[in-house]
Amino acid sequence: MKERILITGSSGFLGTRLRKRLEQHQIKRIKHQDLDKPGELMVSFNPNVIFHLAAYGNYHFQRDVKETYRANVMNLLSLLEASDKVNYKAFINIGSSSEYGEKHSPMQETDQLDPETFYAASKAAGTFLAKVWAVQKDKPIVTIRPFSITGVGEQEQHLIPTLIRSCLYGEQMKFVPKPVHDFINIDDLIDGMLLLVENADKYKGEVFNIGTGRQYNNQEVKEIVEKITGKKARIEIVDTLRSYDTIKWIADNSKLRKLGWKPKKILKQSIQEMVENYEQRVT
Repeated sequence: MKERILITGSSGFLGTRLRKRLEQHQIKRIKHQDLDKPGELMVSFNPNVIFHLAAYGNYHFQRDVKETYRANVMNLLSLLEASDKVNYKAFINIGSSSEYGEKHSPMQETDQLDPETFYAASKAAGTFLAKVWAVQKDKPIVTIRPFSITGVGEQEQHLIPTLIRSCLYGEQMKFVPKPVHDFINIDDLIDGMLLLVENADKYKGEVFNIGTGRQYNNQEVKEIVEKITGKKARIEIVDTLRSYDTIKWIADNSKLRKLGWKPKKILKQSIQEMVENYEQRVT
């Protein structure tokens, strides 16, 4: 059945890949500048499914605190208000694993949130807003907390693409060995999102982690990239950690696994595909 699907943040890494997966459906994209007044479009399009992916503040150069809260909280509020007039089957809100803050065991959806950045705090506020809206309005709204999304098409400035370019093309890069991430392949993430679309009515207001349940530090990632490319990265070691870098950052994904989801690609497979994609660009 062809669905009417509304997507915010559709031009980003996740949005672009999601649109590709859903190209057989009717898709409407909300532009960033229209997010504060989506009502007319919401009613005219009457979507079956809403994916709210748009965000601000998750890049180091996005430092405007007011814009962070406007984009991540007020735009979500505007979208929720507009969608009240629509009888949709699922509203998927994208949160962030950074909402948890520093933890010393795998992060569970029931953990107390302890955000350490303005971005993380704004995403936590959005999660609570979506939860209360779902309960008060009886709406099938689910928030997902992705961990570190990777795969073909990942943002060029991120760790893995930078390491790949350093190995393949000899680019010099600054490198911090210790921080850890739970890397989730973008296709596995989308599989989880689509599964939750079909189950949103059963889990109104709830949160689901989407991660692999395995973490890697940057040094381990570098070694995988070097092994696959057969070349060494040109790095300058920097020992200074960011305030929110930790030695434990891993998802407890058991809640989503109970619905039948499991990650299909380990990190090595994701990196292999990314390396092949880079190599194809120059052949």
